[in-house]
Amino acid sequence: AIESILNQTLVDIELLIVDDSSTDNTLEIAQTYAKKDYRILVLSNCEKKGISGSMNTGINSARGKYLARMDSDDISEFSRLEKQYYILENNKEYGLCSTNMSTFGVTEKEQIFQERKEPLEWLFLWENPIGNASVMYRKSIIDLKKIRFGEYGLAEDYDFLARLIPYTRVYFLNEVLYRY
Repeated sequence: AIESILNQTLVDIELLIVDDSSTDNTLEIAQTYAKKDYRILVLSNCEKKGISGSMNTGINSARGKYLARMDSDDISEFSRLEKQYYILENNKEYGLCSTNMSTFGVTEKEQIFQERKEPLEWLFLWENPIGNASVMYRKSIIDLKKIRFGEYGLAEDYDFLARLIPYTRVYFLNEVLYRY
């Protein structure tokens, strides 16, 4: 996961790694990478906050114009961030850009999401039509509207997106750039 971000074609990035009070050697691995690459900032929760709290730690610490999600056991294709950056830079009406995803490991699927004719913003009334892990957000909207992740167990991503989309448009890049 770390190397797939460090090897992106978009190199002007800040990689925030949030360690949620892990008990294995996650923190040491992250710190080893940070010593080798100035773009990495390792954040460590003093007490376990879970995925929502860790996401908020990252959002509150990020300094960039855009935020891109990434989970620790996934892989971003080498051009993911550049393509999402280009879309958001050139389409100001969009506040988030999601990509298609594939799965690997025990269950493999070439493409998780299908391109839809309906506006994605409408589909959020009935379902989550995008994969939150692959999203790049415009940080100014998140900060202006004071949107953060709530404590909702497995639905924290849907809740976050559902509270964000009334303020912006959703762009779906129908290209597999994220491997889950």
